[in-house]
Amino acid sequence: MAFWNILGIAPTTNENEIGYAYACAVCGAAGGQAVALPTLEDAYSKALEFARRGLPDVRDMADEARTEERTAALVQLFQRSKKLAESRADENAWLEFTASPAFLELQDDPHFIDWLVRLSSSLYPDMASALYTAYGFASLRAVSQHPTSGRLLHRLTEYCQLPADDSPLLSQQDVIRLTASCLNGMLALQKEPQSAHLWQQVFQLPDFLILRHQPHFLLALGHFVNRHALSGECLLTLAEACTEKMRRSPCAEALAKRLPLYGNAQAWSPPELFAGCLLQGGASEFFSGARNKLFFLLERTAENFRHSSQRHPWDYIFARPQFSLVKHDPVFLERLMAFQEGRDLPLKFWQALHDAYLEDFLKLKDAEKDSQLRLLRELVRARLTEKQDAQDTAGRSRRISPPLLGAASVLYLIAALWICFQSPLIGVPLLLAPLAFLVFG
Repeated sequence: MAFWNILGIAPTTNENEIGYAYACAVCGAAGGQAVALPTLEDAYSKALEFARRGLPDVRDMADEARTEERTAALVQLFQRSKKLAESRADENAWLEFTASPAFLELQDDPHFIDWLVRLSSSLYPDMASALYTAYGFASLRAVSQHPTSGRLLHRLTEYCQLPADDSPLLSQQDVIRLTASCLNGMLALQKEPQSAHLWQQVFQLPDFLILRHQPHFLLALGHFVNRHALSGECLLTLAEACTEKMRRSPCAEALAKRLPLYGNAQAWSPPELFAGCLLQGGASEFFSGARNKLFFLLERTAENFRHSSQRHPWDYIFARPQFSLVKHDPVFLERLMAFQEGRDLPLKFWQALHDAYLEDFLKLKDAEKDSQLRLLRELVRARLTEKQDAQDTAGRSRRISPPLLGAASVLYLIAALWICFQSPLIGVPLLLAPLAFLVFG
């Protein structure tokens, strides 16, 4: 019975075991020895004949055909997966493999899972990501109870180094769909005014939080960051959003290399009302909501603090995250110019506005591109000069204190009376001069 040695198993009547041994042997995995295909086929036929010997003649021929068909399908899966692993195919090739009808039909077969456990000794990021999505915690499908299933899951999670408990249950199609939607939304937002607040809102959205510990998303995000010229605000905020666990994963290697180093993470403001539509093409609604919020605060502050000399109410408005989001927005600048018309805004407003835009005013170069900022700069400087001159004039009129003015008046009156007694022609006009100044001055 040399055919058992060729297949590399002990004599058995279990046709599934025989088929699995034959499939492994075809792939050259039985003891590391490659045997000629005709010899393997002959050994497989003899082993099946041995297993079926002594069985009733009423054995269903359809069952035999299904067994041989399943064995042939396993052989094809083994050969294809081995070829992908040896060539270190990219993730797209593995995703195509795991989405094929043959894979979906046999993915819970104990022999196929055992084969994948063997292949997992040569894991690399693209392979691990696809298998994690198909078998790991990203799948809604109930995994087979075959003992090797636990070994495969453990091997995948150990390699990916991602917290499986934080990964919601998603099907492979949902992971791919959400990843594409999230990245397309990030690319579209590059056309909008950039600010750290914008990206802080994005990286707190459910789509990002759901995907952040999925190997497929980390691989795709790494390719996305390296392929597109993202703004510095986006990269810095993304660096804060990526946890140490995400950075340590082999699937995030390309992403981690592209992200800048970050220091102490800043406190993030909570997600706003319209933030949920950012990645679904709703940036215009989000920006509109931010602008409306700021002008509501400006109008209320202008009404309640029009006679106040305090500056902190205006600094509060220009320090809000919404301002950093829309400060360069042409629509916001146009509305800001219109807001000051017809309003007698205090000096503190113009000082706070000047400081809020100071860095931008110093960088003005292109007259056509920065026309609105240039107009705003001239307006702010004119208003500051005007308010400062008015304040200086009022200050000079208040330089003589009332007690000093009263004492001077008494001395003037005594001097005028003395002169009046000495020379009435001179003293009387001096006495009447203050009265005339008050009446006609």
